[in-house]
Order: sequence, then C-alpha cells, then structure tokens
Amino acid sequence: MMWIACKNLWRYLKNYKKLLGFTIGSIVIVQGLLLISPLLVRELIDNHISGIEQVFVEVSHESDKTVLFEGSIYKQMRYIDAKDEILPKKIQVIGGTGGFYYTNGTIEKGGRVFDTGRNILTVNTDVGKIEYPIKSLDKSAVIKFYTPSFKPMIFLICLIFGRAILTIIFNYFQRLTTALLTINITKDARMDAVESLHKMSIAELKSEPAGKLSARIVHDVSGLMTLFSVIINIFFNATIGLVFTYIGMFYLNPLLAALTFLVVPIIYFWLRRFSKSLYRVASRATEVNSLIIANVNEVINGINILQVFNQKEKSKTKFNVLSKEFVEEQMNEVRVQLAIGWNLIRFFKAAFTCAIIFYFGWLQLGPLGGVVLAGTVYAYLDYLNRLLDPLDLLFIEFGNLQHALV
Repeated sequence: MMWIACKNLWRYLKNYKKLLGFTIGSIVIVQGLLLISPLLVRELIDNHISGIEQVFVEVSHESDKTVLFEGSIYKQMRYIDAKDEILPKKIQVIGGTGGFYYTNGTIEKGGRVFDTGRNILTVNTDVGKIEYPIKSLDKSAVIKFYTPSFKPMIFLICLIFGRAILTIIFNYFQRLTTALLTINITKDARMDAVESLHKMSIAELKSEPAGKLSARIVHDVSGLMTLFSVIINIFFNATIGLVFTYIGMFYLNPLLAALTFLVVPIIYFWLRRFSKSLYRVASRATEVNSLIIANVNEVINGINILQVFNQKEKSKTKFNVLSKEFVEEQMNEVRVQLAIGWNLIRFFKAAFTCAIIFYFGWLQLGPLGGVVLAGTVYAYLDYLNRLLDPLDLLFIEFGNLQHALV
C-alpha cells in the first residue's frame, strides 16, 4: 500500500522536479549547517573561553599571540611555532572561586579545591593530594591572557551568527517551495478527481451515497498532501538529520556514538508495532468519519422526507451512534500514541541525557582518568537532542502517515 501511495504521489511530483530538487537541496544545506553549529560552540568554549587554562610558556620575543606579564613574555603551547625560543619558565591560569588565579608551573588534572584564605589550590589526583600556591589575577591581567584569543573568538561568534542567518534563509525557501509543491499537487489531484467523477457510470454513482463519495475524494486529496508532508519530514528531514548527527557524534566520541547504534534494532521493532496498531485504529476512524459526512449529506438532502414521515428522532439516533463511535476510535488513537508513541520518546530522551552526563562524569572522575571539557559535553548533548528529535518527529508523523495511507 505504501508503494502504491508513493507511486500515485510521484505521478504529480514529477511535473515539478525543479521545485522538488530545490526543496531537498535546502534540507541538506540546513542539516549541514545544524551539524557544524555544536562544533563551533565547542571550539569557542573549549579552546578559547576555557582555553585560558592551557599552559603558558616563556618565550624570547613578542608576537600577536604573546602575553607580557610581570616582565616576562608568555605564549601558549598551541601557538608555538618554529621561530619561538622556549624558555624554562611556565605558568598556568585557572578559574576558580571568585575569579582567576595563576601558579608557577603546571597543575595536575583532578578535582580542585580552592582555599582563597591561604591562597592554596588543592588537587585530588590518583596518587593523592597536591597543593599549589596561587595568586589572584586582577581584571586587566585576565584581559591580557585572553587577548590572543580575541580574534578567533570574534571570528567564531561571527560564524555562529552567520550560520543562524543562513539556516533561517534556507528554512524559509524550503518551506516556501514545499508549500508551492503542496498547492500544485492538491490542484492537480482535485482536477483529476473531478475528471474521474465525470467518467463514472450512473450505476457506480448510485452504488454509494453521494456524501460518502465526496468525503472519500476530499480525504484522498488531503491524504496525498499529508503523504507528501510526511515524506519531506521523515524521509528527508529526519533521515538526513540522523546521518549528519551521527557524523558529529562519531567526530566527538566514536565509542559512545557506536554504543548508540544498539538502540536502532529496538527502535525498528518498536516502530513496526506502533505503525501496525495505529493503522488499525486509523482505518476505522477514517471510515467512521466518512459515514458521518455521508449521514449529514443524507439528512440535508432528505430533510423534507424526514419531517413528513416523522423520522427525525431515528435520524438523530443514527447520527449519535456514529458520533460516539468516532469519539471512541479517536480516543483509541490517542491511547496508542500516548502508550507506545511519541510520549514514550520524551521519557527516553530524559533517560539518555542522564546516561550521557553519567558517562562523561565517569570518564572525568573514573579509573580511566580522561579529560572532559564543557564544550564537548554541550556539543554531545546537543547532538543527542538532534538524534532524538527526528525520532520524536518520526512517531508524530507516523500517525499522519497512517491516515494518509488509509
């Protein structure tokens, strides 16, 4: 049935290939822009805002990446090039309680405890506690240490802003072309429906109530529009979004990204169960809705006869039975959606977020002794939401898809 419906849809879409191509191209560009957004924020936070805590080494001459502090010239190791002569002295800047501090030498990784009264930093490492003497930095000194990062930070902020503008522009054109496609498909489908009506024999027209026949035409055209919307949302937006999201996740943490693949079979069987349950309910709800429209049409056309033969109560009772049946079918659909549909995705989203935070916390504090930066955690959580949002959309749109197929 899905293949037949898509084939019917393509019969209309093939007349607007340029619009369709522009729509798909816009979706790909938007998803690509969404892919780089967390990476830009991660670069800004980890390497520039938090990057001030990377070790500064003393060098022999000044440049645009050096910092003059207490009569010595310092430069971070990431900016060292072949022209630099590295001297033995090192300092490290750390952010802590009430501001920024610095210490001579380098600080081991571990849990930090600041004692500002004694100007001591205690670091809890695997081998024990290590104490470092620290000195407070005033505002002007902090600005000095941030100066080498000002240009890259401004450049990254401009990129983030530009990405947002481009996303808005391409989203606008994608929605515009999608609307144009939907309008044109609807127009063509209605013209075909009217033409088919004129070709029907009298016997075929008499075999079904006029109201039900008109309801079927309206629902068929509406279903075609819904099918196109679902295909754009699911098979292009959601699918391309998932692919790009996994690219970003593998770039950040291949192990964790590989582990998320374990949920794919679960989602597949879950979606199959959900679609079968929803299709049964949607079929019955659509049929009852057509009967209601047909019943209303019969009442309108035969109101004089109903009044003459005193059949108003009987007609009203029939309509009430259909209305009650329609409400029950609609409630069944709501129950399916809430029980095994998009509502459950929200629960899994919260559970996965907790799992990701636990994983990075364990990586930072556990036996592996890994280093986790705030920007990396932010980027991965952003990708996690982008991974689950298409699934949320998938389950919401699947209900529309079942109605469209019916």
